[in-house]
Amino acid sequence: MGSLLEVSLYGTEMDRCRQATEAVFAEALRLENLLSPFQPDSELSKINCLASSGPVKTRPEVMYLIRQAISFARFTRGALDLTISPLMRLWGFRSKETVVPTAEQVQKTLGFIGYEKVILNEDQSTVRYQSEGIEIEFGAMGKGYAIDRAVQILKDHGVSRALVSFGSSTYAVGSPPERNGWRVAIRHPRNRDRVIDVVVLKDCAIGTSGDHEQGFWLDGQWYSHILDPRTGYPAMGVACTSVIARTALEADALSTAAFVMGPEPGTLFLKEQAGIKGIVVSDKKEERLGIVQTTDWPGIYLNRPSGMLLARRQFLTAVVAVIGWLIIDPWIGYATVYLTPEEALKRLMPEDSKVKQETIKLTSIQKEQVEKLVGSGIRENEYTVWIGDKDEKPAGYAVTLDVIGKERPITFMVAVSPEGKVSGVEVLIYRESRGSEIRSKRFIQQFINKTITSPLILGRDIDAISGATLSSRSITHAVKKALALVNVVYGNGTKEP
Repeated sequence: MGSLLEVSLYGTEMDRCRQATEAVFAEALRLENLLSPFQPDSELSKINCLASSGPVKTRPEVMYLIRQAISFARFTRGALDLTISPLMRLWGFRSKETVVPTAEQVQKTLGFIGYEKVILNEDQSTVRYQSEGIEIEFGAMGKGYAIDRAVQILKDHGVSRALVSFGSSTYAVGSPPERNGWRVAIRHPRNRDRVIDVVVLKDCAIGTSGDHEQGFWLDGQWYSHILDPRTGYPAMGVACTSVIARTALEADALSTAAFVMGPEPGTLFLKEQAGIKGIVVSDKKEERLGIVQTTDWPGIYLNRPSGMLLARRQFLTAVVAVIGWLIIDPWIGYATVYLTPEEALKRLMPEDSKVKQETIKLTSIQKEQVEKLVGSGIRENEYTVWIGDKDEKPAGYAVTLDVIGKERPITFMVAVSPEGKVSGVEVLIYRESRGSEIRSKRFIQQFINKTITSPLILGRDIDAISGATLSSRSITHAVKKALALVNVVYGNGTKEP
């Protein structure tokens, strides 16, 4: 579907989590093969090829989507229309040869546009077109539907905490441990280094439509891929819209519709919808874009009277200081899984006869003790620890930690011996665009045999990796935190003298 699909989830059973994610990606592939207008053998391509000659029998799932698309078209008074495909082809957005068509070409193509030209027979489960030249597509809702299907699959596998992102659409299942929701950033449509707002999501979806991801420049004019099916031209006046709704399909569709309607009509439309929250960012050709939000918009920063936009550096600093970590929006996502916990444990505890997993929940007193040893506040109360067993005695502890690097969390596993010494460090997941050199043995070995009383100051006691200072600092903090957790919770010779 031309977008990156990302699934982040919490779970205690690795096999079940892996099966759930594999099922999600398999479902996305199935929907791609079913609904893609670019695959000649897809169900959608078959309908577009035959429906102008007569009724085409199709699957209930496709009938459902067509019915939903027609309903949205009526509801938005044609701002969203599933018959947009001929216009997309005219402007070259279905190929790499984008052009600005003549007014005559646009007017002729508009004759093929209109949801009322798609005729359904629910009893026979058929679809037909009024005439030749009509084509349908699900570009404004296909990824949203795929996300909703992914969410259902995760729930069927027993997953209750997950974030599913597909391009600019995201659904939050439950919330991370000890948090009230998943934090998702909305990127500034004119500056990749800035964000407009951060929202906290739980059991709902957000869809964002913007004119900055696809389009082309010609003679100093930017032509966006979001076309207005009522005029035949790219929608104007709006830079981006974001909508929070119960389903990803609804969020996807309504964000596109509000974008096409324009600043004032789009804002009024969103404000009239019960249960819908949204923002409309108008393009005023100024440094500060115009932002209008519904009264119940849950943004962290837009609800502050002091200002609407935040510089990236200010934003990240605030996030690290206040909430500890942030799920950044899909446009700047980057994640490399180097090791699973099982693989890391084989490296960190190769001689242990067995390893058991344990979830520890800090009491208020324990949390204060850990914070004192670390030298800073900690947000989480719950941690995953693996305890090695050798001759029926604890042979070591391995703590999994997420610590902010330059922009995003890095997942570490730190092993601590019963004597309270670091016996090994591994990087499990790296989400930065650069700086993965912190995995090098030369850097990691600096932490071996460090204890809770060892000085761990970057640049003095620990040499940072050149060009990756923030990532180096994050792993230093992870080691200090792991030592403190083991010290406070398990003791076993690790207590501070």
